[in-house]
Amino acid sequence: MIKLLRADFSRLWKTKVLWALMLAAFAMGVGNIFYLPDNWEEQTAHTLLQNGMHYMIFASVFAPLFLGTDYVCGAMRSKLAVGSKRIDIYFSEFLTVSAGSLLISICEIVPMIFKVSVFGKTFGMEAGEFAFGMFTIFCALEAAIGIFTLIGMLITSKPISVVLSILIGIRSISTGALIINVLDIPEFIEDSDDPNAEPIRSDNYIDGALRDVLITANDILPGGQLVQLQSGETHNEKALPLYSLGILAVSTAAGVAVFRRKDLK
Repeated sequence: MIKLLRADFSRLWKTKVLWALMLAAFAMGVGNIFYLPDNWEEQTAHTLLQNGMHYMIFASVFAPLFLGTDYVCGAMRSKLAVGSKRIDIYFSEFLTVSAGSLLISICEIVPMIFKVSVFGKTFGMEAGEFAFGMFTIFCALEAAIGIFTLIGMLITSKPISVVLSILIGIRSISTGALIINVLDIPEFIEDSDDPNAEPIRSDNYIDGALRDVLITANDILPGGQLVQLQSGETHNEKALPLYSLGILAVSTAAGVAVFRRKDLK
């Protein structure tokens, strides 16, 4: 396992895609500095929490490209030929992709942290609340990386795995946004023509068991979690990291189980 990690991390530093995405993330972080309003010292923490969706999209691009290279160059078969266990290969690849995705995410965070440090301003949020929000983001990111790793390790075609990972990342986010929009539909609507009239119950309002199902589904989806943090409308914030851990465990167990039986010839 240690030898695999050394080899994978050695390749990680030489991967052009990693450096390109790190540069792109850093540029976005610099852009966020100029985008902030006049009261930016009060918005910094919220802006950092809103950027979680960027981290997932970057990971959806990086993970399959990095993993697919092993199939293209034949390194996957070479690792097996020297006696490496499949489970060790899978976890080594997952840890390497996680490290690369984390580096990319940090590159977007650094510029704003630097500006706050230079100007001596506060984040505009309690330290504990901000720390838990970032912890939740990176838990959701790890859950997504677990899914991207599963795709990248099981699909030998790099183009297919890249497209599928990006689509899943975007769909997870868009589904989360759609659920929030549905849940935000007001129960009662006022008559704009007659302010004195009694409010009318909206036919589109969702309540009961279906509402609970939608809330739970949005809590489970990594993209749904990130959209909630972006909008500031979290339904069960304390449970979000646990959902992420569950998704990571399930996707990794499934990936290892299938990869151990995969024909790599």
